[in-house]
Amino acid sequence: MTVPDEHITHLRAYLGVRLERTSGEGVRGALFVTSRCRTRRGHVALGAIATVIDVTALRRADEVHPAPLVTSHLSLRVPGSPDDGLLHADAAVMRAGRARVISLVRVTDQLGRMVGLGSVSSDALTGEGTSHRRARAPEDDDFYTRNTPEEGDIPIEDFLALEPAGEMEGRQLVRMPFHETLRNVNGVLHGGGAALLVEEAARRASAMMDGWDAGVVDAIDVHFLAPGLTGPFLASVEPLSGGSSLVVAVQVADEGRGGRPIALGIVGLRRGG
Repeated sequence: MTVPDEHITHLRAYLGVRLERTSGEGVRGALFVTSRCRTRRGHVALGAIATVIDVTALRRADEVHPAPLVTSHLSLRVPGSPDDGLLHADAAVMRAGRARVISLVRVTDQLGRMVGLGSVSSDALTGEGTSHRRARAPEDDDFYTRNTPEEGDIPIEDFLALEPAGEMEGRQLVRMPFHETLRNVNGVLHGGGAALLVEEAARRASAMMDGWDAGVVDAIDVHFLAPGLTGPFLASVEPLSGGSSLVVAVQVADEGRGGRPIALGIVGLRRGG
């Protein structure tokens, strides 16, 4: 496993995601929405919000489960595009079993209005693998560091830098290099990075369909199948149109690991401007 250089800005810091302590012993997630979290059309990338609910739900699950945990599934619905400023994510554990913790996450804006709902499954690690075990000591925990990105940065499409990679069995292919910034603190692809890739691959596919050049992503589901270790990552895209809505299936593989599947996503889009 690659241990990241401590001077490299990982995905949480790049997007402006952190944790905040609340009254008592509570913890909530925070995302400071800036241009780094938006597309060229100005819509907030759901993958950015997925990053904060992933971090928040996993931290909440850690409080109720004795074993190391990893996110195995994330679902997010955001009917509109939130304004710039601070978003908060609050996780509530719905069930804590021997092998899995399921959490509901509510996303609110700085006025306290709910703008998104998500669910996260956190699975207990039982093997001896190290790809998801923390590479930093607890005293080096930077989850509470205030990383407020500056404005004027590139939109999310340019940050991800996806490239066309042809077709396979009628499905479009796109490739994404493994940017250092997409890693988590353990050096593997952050769950939010996988969600951003799934979302952007679906958005690209929709833009090539008649009448869908301005499609807006409002739903994303991602199953995390295996850690992304090496890269580059190849996404296979399969769209299904249904009038005013569009659903896109995205399969992601780690080419540097022999094409090992690492994520399966379903993305929902609506017509928009």
